[in-house]
Amino acid sequence: MNRHKICVIGAGVIGLSSAVRIQDKIPGIDITIIADTFSPYTTSDGSAGFWEPHLVNPDQSEELRKWGQETFDYLLGLVQSQEAGKLDAQLVSGYDFSIEHYDQDPYWKDQVIAYRKKEDSIPKINKFDLIINCVGVRAYQLLNDQNVKPIRGQIIKVIAPWIKHFYVDFDGAEGTERYILPGMHRKLVIGLDFDLEELKYD
Repeated sequence: MNRHKICVIGAGVIGLSSAVRIQDKIPGIDITIIADTFSPYTTSDGSAGFWEPHLVNPDQSEELRKWGQETFDYLLGLVQSQEAGKLDAQLVSGYDFSIEHYDQDPYWKDQVIAYRKKEDSIPKINKFDLIINCVGVRAYQLLNDQNVKPIRGQIIKVIAPWIKHFYVDFDGAEGTERYILPGMHRKLVIGLDFDLEELKYD
């Protein structure tokens, strides 16, 4: 019996996570990952690492709730596993600030506790049974998806072992998104303003 072949395009956190989850669900599947950039040079490597999506269309709240719950449960499993120390996985308590008055609780309320040719289009990849598109912000160039817009954030990493809680403020003026996230090894990630439709990595 021939093994099914799956292609995942994109090697950021979404692409690699998709590949791993597919292997978990379908043992023996043949997965190929194609990307022009790999860690530590992906967009994912520079992000803060929020588990829940934000700055998205509120009409997708049901899907977001489902995806968010699955992501949180998976990450919680990693935190509770024997591999947590090797993975630098830990739970952090904190505060999510808001200046808005909401009539409803946030949707996530119950979820928390060699040579290679660079392809310019998807149709050239035709030897797979299934292609999983995880190209992220490159969907604009690769698939001519005009709805995908990059957001360039600014982060600072410092050592501050006395900070024990996270702090998040996503309600500021457009272009502001501030957060403080404590991490492993006494490191702290501080997120500052962001630029919409900006794709520079420096």
